[in-house]
Amino acid sequence: MKHALFGLPPRPRRVRARRHRAAAALGGIAMSALLALLLAGTTMAVEPSASAGEPSPSAAEPSPSAGEQSASPSTRGSPASSPVTSPSVSPDESGDLPGQVLSPGEAAPPGFFPPAPVTEQGRDINNLYSIVFWIAAAIFIFVEALILWAVLRYRRLDDTLPAQTHGNRIAEFIWTLIPAVIVVFLFVASTTVIYRVEAKSENPDLTVDVYGFQWQWSFGYDCPQEFGSAGGFTRVEDCGLSFTGQGAQGPEMVLPVGQLVQIRLHGSDVNHAFYVPQFLYKKDVIPGQVNRFEVRVEQPGTYTGQCAEFCGLAHASMNFTVRAVPPSEYDAWKTQAEQEAEERENATPPPSPSGDGGDGETGATVEIAAENASAFTADQAEAPADQPFSIAFDNRDPSAPHNVSIRGATPEGDFVPPIADPGQQASYEVPPLAAGEYEFYCVVHPNMQGTLTVR
Repeated sequence: MKHALFGLPPRPRRVRARRHRAAAALGGIAMSALLALLLAGTTMAVEPSASAGEPSPSAAEPSPSAGEQSASPSTRGSPASSPVTSPSVSPDESGDLPGQVLSPGEAAPPGFFPPAPVTEQGRDINNLYSIVFWIAAAIFIFVEALILWAVLRYRRLDDTLPAQTHGNRIAEFIWTLIPAVIVVFLFVASTTVIYRVEAKSENPDLTVDVYGFQWQWSFGYDCPQEFGSAGGFTRVEDCGLSFTGQGAQGPEMVLPVGQLVQIRLHGSDVNHAFYVPQFLYKKDVIPGQVNRFEVRVEQPGTYTGQCAEFCGLAHASMNFTVRAVPPSEYDAWKTQAEQEAEERENATPPPSPSGDGGDGETGATVEIAAENASAFTADQAEAPADQPFSIAFDNRDPSAPHNVSIRGATPEGDFVPPIADPGQQASYEVPPLAAGEYEFYCVVHPNMQGTLTVR
């Protein structure tokens, strides 16, 4: 009988039976190869940086709005002093935040391979990924080719069942040996890389403490040694130099290129995760636990980071940047930041305003408080028009810093006073405002909003 595709007659029954047994053996080998691929994928799916079995506490928080895009440095014990002004910054038409261009080049779009690594540890991870990818690709091509060959080669068989053969020692040995070799190789390669990436040095060149909270980051340099033990962390403001993010862009971490940096992660409310895509690494931030890892950045540039563990409705705005610079530039930056922070700490707070106001109210005080990162205790406040007044802010939140900013309160932009630490009280001197309604908000948590009525 002739066939449409190649016009070949069916082979004799003896040949068909032999071919059938060969196809069955090859099919078994193909299935074993697929099983090995699945096992390899399971092995590689285990993330060494995550803490398995830790449930993430849930929270129901209001949705955030766009806020300021800057960081506020401070020194140990720095008081809330004179306010600063900052123009409002919001995402552009493309949805990207200003200043988030990566160097060198932007992060590659999602694809078969991760972005180019910029750290020594990321290079090891990338090499392991490439090995696993090409092994998986070879197995995929082999299995698909085998299926295609079997479909085309044996499409001409009639409905007569050939002689059945059970057991083939050679085939069974092959389809057992090949997956075993693949799994053992991947196990050894993965374990080797994990030990290198997770290695901890007793004397790193630099230690940076990271504090993650809903929904912002704080970075601390020259922190107390007890921060390295569980329960030893108090607040990032106890470090020699600290930065707390403001708004959706978050704070900036500056690191020296070529030096070994240990990053210690602290949390206080819910689970977070510290993730820089071009580091090819993620580490969980767990309340009451100190997680740490080390990186050696090899390329100067600015790299975006984010929280990679859902932590509430404002999770998407929990961003930060890492700027890697040569050691000499890092030393100069740190010296300048310490000098600026010391000047702010030693600055004398301005005296309370006095004088006659238009309605006889002089030196009025507006009381505002915060107890958590969801909202102020009251979303309405009043102040006199055309005269300076004070905001007495009570931060009752035991875990997160806050402040009270006023949108559009100055010719330069928003009125953004210093941040009050958890449990701290602060007094903010506000310049005269024209009559009207103004939005006040927390620059650290832009979802915390209220209306200030000036009359």
